[in-house]
Amino acid sequence: MSTESNRDYPSTFIADCEKLLKLCDQIIENRLGLTIGSRRMNGFRELMKEDKNEEWMIFIGIDSETDHLPIGDEKNHWNKEILKKKEKELEEIEDHYRPYALESLVSIKTKYTKLVEQSACHNADKSAS
Repeated sequence: MSTESNRDYPSTFIADCEKLLKLCDQIIENRLGLTIGSRRMNGFRELMKEDKNEEWMIFIGIDSETDHLPIGDEKNHWNKEILKKKEKELEEIEDHYRPYALESLVSIKTKYTKLVEQSACHNADKSAS
């Protein structure tokens, strides 16, 4: 979503922004794995109409590079020896992409924090009128 001067966003959009900010924090603080987080960021990329924004492309790359690897409950269905190799591969991919993803996450977080703050100020101004 572009940051045009119109700050009168629907409350559902602001709620989605807040969910996005929470997700960014979870990934940045390593409370959510980079692969799972990237897949969730891709859902927000579409929701926020950021399909063409280069900042978000890193998450498509991570998802693409890891889509053959088991994560979450999928791991329960894998042979333990093969799973060890796949987990090592996943770790190497995440280690490679993490700095780039963190850079994008901080930038996205900054942008959407501003939108939420602007909307809150704008709504407070409207209430005072």
